Amino acid sequence: MGAKFSLNSLKVNLKMGESRVDMLLNKKKILINQTINEICNLLKDNKKAYDHARIKCESLLGLEKNISALEVLKLLMEVVRTRLGLLDAMQQCPLELVECISSIIYAQPRLNNDVPELNTIVKLFYMKYGKKWCDLHVQNESASVSARIIEYCSVMIPTSDIIKDRLKD
Repeated sequence: MGAKFSLNSLKVNLKMGESRVDMLLNKKKILINQTINEICNLLKDNKKAYDHARIKCESLLGLEKNISALEVLKLLMEVVRTRLGLLDAMQQCPLELVECISSIIYAQPRLNNDVPELNTIVKLFYMKYGKKWCDLHVQNESASVSARIIEYCSVMIPTSDIIKDRLKD
């Protein structure tokens, strides 16, 4: 017989995931400040370094997007963790948790390098709600994933106008 859903395991992994996200956010915010300083130094020291500054700025924008995704993910995990009693009481996913759980499932393949606890959390959702239900959320076929998670997890390269505007700041 296969593994069974464990509410306690979900609770522990949600809490560990939240803690990991907190650590990552602190690290990445420090990295953002360092990158901003590097860009400023490149722009004021040498006008020829503009192309290098543009590349750094593109990286900075991606890092900021990743931070936003992690912040939203942390909130989603907190909501699920605080409503574990409701989740445990119902066989089907409670309507008020569908967006949170589907967004966590959607974010897992996109953020699991940063937050490995997502792998266990999503496996537990698969055990609780089944493969068919969970698979609908991996690519947002259910259309219930948070728009913010979709935006922040996308890998769209910023346009040159966005980069230029950011460099002016």
